[in-house]
Amino acid sequence: MRNQPFPIPQPFPIPQPIPVLAALIAACLALPAAAQQTTTGSTPIRVGDQVGRLPPTARPLSYRVHLTPDVAHSTFTGRETIALAVDAPTDVLVLHAHEVTASQVRLDGATAPHAIRIDPKAQTLTLRFGETILPGQHQLELRFTGRINTLPRGLYAMPYQEAGRPKTMLATELEPADARRIFPLWDEPAHRAAFTLSVDIPKGQMAVSNMPVRRSTPAAGGRTTVEFQASPRMPSYLLELAIGELESIGQRVAGVDVRVVTTRGKKHRGRYALDAVARILPFYNEYFGTPYPLPKLDLIARPGGFGGAMENWGAITFYEPRLLYDAATSSQAEKEDIFTIIAHELAHQWFGNLVTMKWWDDLWLNEGFASWMEVKAADRLHPEWRPWLAERGGKDRTMADDARTTTHPIQVPVVNATDAEAAFDNITYGKGMSFVRMMEGYLGPDAFRAGIRLYMKRHAYGNTDTTDLWAALEAASKQPVRRIASAWTTRPGFPLVGVGLTCAGDDRRLILSQKRFMADGADVAAEPWPVPVVYAVGDEARQHLFEAARDELAVARCDAPIVVNRGDSGFYRVQYVPALMARLRESFGRLPEADRVALLADSWALAQARRVEAAAYLGLADAIGADADPAAWGQVLAALDKVLDYQRGEPGLKGYEAAIRRRLAPLAERLGWAPRRLELNAATKLRPDVLAMLARARDQKVIAETRRRWNAFRRKPASLPADLREVVLGTIGRYGTRADFDALVVLARAAEDVEARSDFYFAAAETESPTLAKLALALTLQRGLDPTLAIAIVRRVGYQHPGLAREFLQRNATVLLDGRPPQDRAEAITGAYRGFYDAAAADELEAYAKEHVPQEAWSEVRKAAMRIRLDAAMKAHLVPAFDEWARNP
Repeated sequence: MRNQPFPIPQPFPIPQPIPVLAALIAACLALPAAAQQTTTGSTPIRVGDQVGRLPPTARPLSYRVHLTPDVAHSTFTGRETIALAVDAPTDVLVLHAHEVTASQVRLDGATAPHAIRIDPKAQTLTLRFGETILPGQHQLELRFTGRINTLPRGLYAMPYQEAGRPKTMLATELEPADARRIFPLWDEPAHRAAFTLSVDIPKGQMAVSNMPVRRSTPAAGGRTTVEFQASPRMPSYLLELAIGELESIGQRVAGVDVRVVTTRGKKHRGRYALDAVARILPFYNEYFGTPYPLPKLDLIARPGGFGGAMENWGAITFYEPRLLYDAATSSQAEKEDIFTIIAHELAHQWFGNLVTMKWWDDLWLNEGFASWMEVKAADRLHPEWRPWLAERGGKDRTMADDARTTTHPIQVPVVNATDAEAAFDNITYGKGMSFVRMMEGYLGPDAFRAGIRLYMKRHAYGNTDTTDLWAALEAASKQPVRRIASAWTTRPGFPLVGVGLTCAGDDRRLILSQKRFMADGADVAAEPWPVPVVYAVGDEARQHLFEAARDELAVARCDAPIVVNRGDSGFYRVQYVPALMARLRESFGRLPEADRVALLADSWALAQARRVEAAAYLGLADAIGADADPAAWGQVLAALDKVLDYQRGEPGLKGYEAAIRRRLAPLAERLGWAPRRLELNAATKLRPDVLAMLARARDQKVIAETRRRWNAFRRKPASLPADLREVVLGTIGRYGTRADFDALVVLARAAEDVEARSDFYFAAAETESPTLAKLALALTLQRGLDPTLAIAIVRRVGYQHPGLAREFLQRNATVLLDGRPPQDRAEAITGAYRGFYDAAAADELEAYAKEHVPQEAWSEVRKAAMRIRLDAAMKAHLVPAFDEWARNP
């Protein structure tokens, strides 16, 4: 799964209330108003609900399931036949079931249970029979009913518009444990089984599932019964069913029928995705040494739900903007993002689907590997994008998370399904990806690929744990993979590698040391990591497995720059002694691009942790010229942007904004507002970031040009280039009038394209005006707004007006949060605190969460509170240093 919050672009503008929203806005304009008190408080939370694993008495072999959805009443009915194997004598069968009811249960066509018990807390269906069920194969038949959800859990509905008319698409979202919301089953990844699915759909609609359609036949009430071929043995979370007024565009790729499936009128935007699959699928067939095993592959665009994608075998689902591309409205960054998300989900067809982890504590086997493979595929097929450099910002965010006390190992213990929800985080994805890259670099790409092929061959259609992967890599490479990997996957955190040099005549030694790196600069005792260090003295690069707290390496010379972590493939920070750092600063422009970016990133992290003065980082940043590579500028922009957030309300804000304008003006002049001939893709992506930063720093030339382009866009939408869409809308939203706010809301409500709709709403939430911010918050209560988008709007307002966002969410918790699962609820509440940078807010968040967040989702609260406290500490020491920098240009 490539799971990310509802698409949250860069800052955007905000217009004024439109007449049809007047009543709604009036009710919510004054946040403390008594009228809002009526929505205060949320439904009680059961603390400590544990959703356990099933007893090993029986296991499924195959399912035959028939569904009849009733969209008008948000319900469905169904029947199923389960072929199962009983492994020990028993008189009880326990299946998973949640928010479904079972009836007419029969075992082997005759025996009915004496008792049927649904346990909502454990999410189980217990069938107690009056006689012993002997070991062997049996058949269980039952009927069931359930409900169609509005959130992406089980079978859920997504409202959208087509030519101004309301429509609904149905789809399933089952990872990690929501197949039980559709029918009773063994809902654990180790219980692989074949699924034969059939469904009754309205006339004129299409149904898509994991396998091709076997046949379609007329059914009662003008419906059509669609039956699909039996799937391979697979875990239940990969089952998919999508229903709606759909259309498709397709082609045959490497012997596989590939389609992009969309709601009507959008299939033409699937051509880019088809072309991407045509390149990626053959590459994966060759890399894994095992061809894609299913006869077809559908990529299904969803108009709502969640903002990512899900790797259902043969029927991958995507949030529309993550799949559909339009050259007129999609930016270069979005084009690259679509490609890498497709690459991620296709990688899962092998790593996760063909071979599946036994249990969720090895989730990283799925997500870390697929995250690595998405960048590797882009690097292989689109080297001009420089994807590893583009990924550097994500790596830094992962390292920031892993440097806090709230981190966890890559292999995180998972007791139940609720724990599994929390495991889908930056450590599982980002650190898992970085560790895989580091191991490939250590073993070499050929040996690493041989190990992956062996792993696939040994475990196809089976379940594994992490040790199975190490065994295959060790067998292929003859290297101590288990010893190295264990330290990195079972322990939290990562090392800070210190670098020194001694030179006395012919005795020239590189001195390495290591300790755990902590975001707050604390010294924490930790066993040394086995670190595959790549270091370079001048142009000569070598590899060394650094396993001790301290090590000395002989070097040939002392007069050349020394770079540790050459190529930036290692997951560790590097701190040089001042003399070596000075030499690197002098030769900064001659270093390879990846090394420049890594040096900047490490220096910034060290400054944040108070291991070096902020002036050391700023001196390095000042060594970048206007013609420097975009990746290095991207790192500096991120640091400047963070401190600009810290400066909100501080006396040095105006001086700091002026310093940003002076610093970025030459770069903006070089980039201009339009692409140059033969321009690098990285420069195309950097341009809007530079312009957006200048707009945030109140550069009047940039603000005036965005106003001119906004006015032109209002007259002729095609006049606004896709790559400038975010900066123009964002700037208008930030500084716009009520009339601008009005216009953005009108555009959002009229937009049939879900990406455009979210762009306009996010722009409306970007305002600096408290009055308009309240109007933006009020929009989240309008009928028919996607609930995930509503939470994203609250979070967006919170960046500029954290107090308003917090109060609004708490006063409207019943409307905004009821029905959400624990992890989603925690993320929504903590998201409203994203704009706070004082420790008191962390205390307040924890106090509120004690009453409103279930205990099983408290890891999200702890992480958010820790982030706020660290931000408060960083603000205290970084703002004065950046003020000094601003005074001395």
